[in-house]
Amino acid sequence: MIDNAASVADGSVLECDLAVIGAGPVGLTLARELTGSGVDVIVLEAAGAETELPAETGKVPGPFGTYDLGRTRARGFGGSSGIFLRGGWRARPIDPIDLRARSGFPMSGWPFSHDDLLPYFRRAQTLLDLGEYDYDGRHWIEGERGPTMAVLGDGIDTSLFQFCPADHIRSWAEHLADANAPRVLLEAVVTEIAADPTASRVEGLRVTARRGGRFTVQARAYVLACGGIDNARLLLASSPQGLGNREGLVGRYFMEHFHVDTGVFWPANDAVAAQMGFYKQHTTPSGTDIQGALRLSEEVVEREQLLNALVWLFPVPQAWATVGGVAASELLKSVTIRRWPPGLPAYLRAVANDVPSVATMALRKVLRFPLPERGAIITIESEQVPNPDSRVTLSQRLDAFGVPIPDLHWAVKSIDLRSIRRTQELVDAALRRQGLGHLERFLGEEDPPAHIGGGCHHMGTTRMHEDPAQGVVDADGRVHGMDNLFVGGSSVFPTSGSSNPTFTIVALAIRLADHLRAELAERRTPKVRGKRPRGAERSSAARQS
Repeated sequence: MIDNAASVADGSVLECDLAVIGAGPVGLTLARELTGSGVDVIVLEAAGAETELPAETGKVPGPFGTYDLGRTRARGFGGSSGIFLRGGWRARPIDPIDLRARSGFPMSGWPFSHDDLLPYFRRAQTLLDLGEYDYDGRHWIEGERGPTMAVLGDGIDTSLFQFCPADHIRSWAEHLADANAPRVLLEAVVTEIAADPTASRVEGLRVTARRGGRFTVQARAYVLACGGIDNARLLLASSPQGLGNREGLVGRYFMEHFHVDTGVFWPANDAVAAQMGFYKQHTTPSGTDIQGALRLSEEVVEREQLLNALVWLFPVPQAWATVGGVAASELLKSVTIRRWPPGLPAYLRAVANDVPSVATMALRKVLRFPLPERGAIITIESEQVPNPDSRVTLSQRLDAFGVPIPDLHWAVKSIDLRSIRRTQELVDAALRRQGLGHLERFLGEEDPPAHIGGGCHHMGTTRMHEDPAQGVVDADGRVHGMDNLFVGGSSVFPTSGSSNPTFTIVALAIRLADHLRAELAERRTPKVRGKRPRGAERSSAARQS
C-alpha cells in the first residue's frame, strides 16, 4: 500500500517487523521480495512519488574539479533510478575478479564469491525483466547477434551490458498499491535512527512528515537504504560518535567510477569500421537492448596488477573523432551538465584550430543527413582503489529538518590514473596485433586534456567486511556491534569493480530479503504475532496509559 506520511497522526508510533529507510532500488526490491511473506514491512521515503533532487544541492571540491552532490543523487519513489538516462540504465553483474582479494590492490576482496551470488544475479535478471542471463560477449557475437570486431583472446574481451528501462523500478508502484503489500509512506523524512544507550540496538526511527507532524516507527529490524552518501550521513547524524562507527569507518572509502573521456579509436579499414555497431546501444532480433564494451581479460588484469576497467567505443563520423570534434563534443556535454571541463582555453583553441570538423558536426546536427561512422570516441570507466581519505562527513549546515548536510572529500591515488593509462596501452597493443586499428590521445598526452568525472555511482561508505576493524557491516549487511540494523546498497561494496552498480545492488537486496525473512521468522514472538494489524499506530496518549 502506498500512502503519504501526512496521513499519520502526530505523535503516533507505527509498529512493524521491518522498517526500511528509502524507496530506491534496495527498498523497493525488499518490499517486492517480502510481499506475501508474513513479514510486516514499512518503507519510509523522504520525497514523494516523483523524482526530485535533494534540496541541499551543493558543489564540493573534487579531484577533477567540482563535484555536485545534489545532481548526482535523487529522492522519491524509485530513488536515484529516476535520474537514469532516457535510454535506460546499463545492467551487468559485478565480475568474478571483483570479489577476489588481488595482489597489488589494497583492501580488495569480498566476504563471498561470485558463485555465491549467482542465484541472486539470476533472480535479479527476472525481477528487472531483462533478457536471458548471459553476459558473455562471445555468445551474443556468435549467435544472433550483431556485427562486432573479433577482438577476443590475446588478452582482450568484448564485454556486454543489457539495458533496463529507466522507469522500470518506478513501475513497481502497481505491485505495491495493493492493500496487502508492504506499506510505503511517502514524504516521510527519517531524522534520526534512535539506538539504546549502548548503541547496540535500534529502538526506533524519528520521522517527520513533510506535510504533517512527527511520529516514530518501531520495528524488530531496520534497513538503511538511502544511497552511498545518505547512508553514511544518517549513521553519522544519529549519535555523537555515529552509529556503527566504533572504528571510525562510517563515511570512509567513498568510491566512484571514473569516467575518462580520453582517446580515439581509428579502425584499420572500412570493413572494421562497419563492425563497430556492436559497441553502440542497439536492439537484438530477440528484442534485448544491449551494448558491447572492450575490457582486458581477468588474467591480464591480475598479471599487470591493474584496476578493472571498461573501454566504451562510441562510433561517430570522422569529423566527430578529430581533436576539434572531440573538444566540441566535450563543450556541448559541459553545457548540459553545467560544468566546464578543466583546461577550458585548450578546448576553445582546439575548436578554433579545427573549424572544418566542427562545421561538419554543426551541419550534421542541423540538416540531419547521415554520415558514415569512421572512428570511435573512447570513454574509459574504471574502478578506484579504496581510500580511507576519500570520505563523507557532516557539515555544520542543517537541512530543513535539522539533519546535518553531508560534505564529501573524494580523494584518488596515483595508481588510479596509472591503471587507466596502462589499460589504454594494452588495449591499443592488442588492437594493433590483430590488425584492427589503433588508439590515439592517451591519458596524460591529450591536448586539450581529458575530461574526468564520475558516473553518479556512490559506493563504499559503509563497506562490507567480516572484521569490524576493516568494515562497517558484515556479509549479511548487519552493522557490526548492532543487533538489528542492516545496510543495503552500493555503500556496502568493499570494491566497486567496473560494472554499473544497480544490477548488483538489486541482487544483494534479494539476498538480504531472504536473510531477513528467515531471521525474522526465527525471532518471531507471541507478542509480535498478536500485535495490531499492519501499519497499526498508537497515539502518544495510548503509549502513556
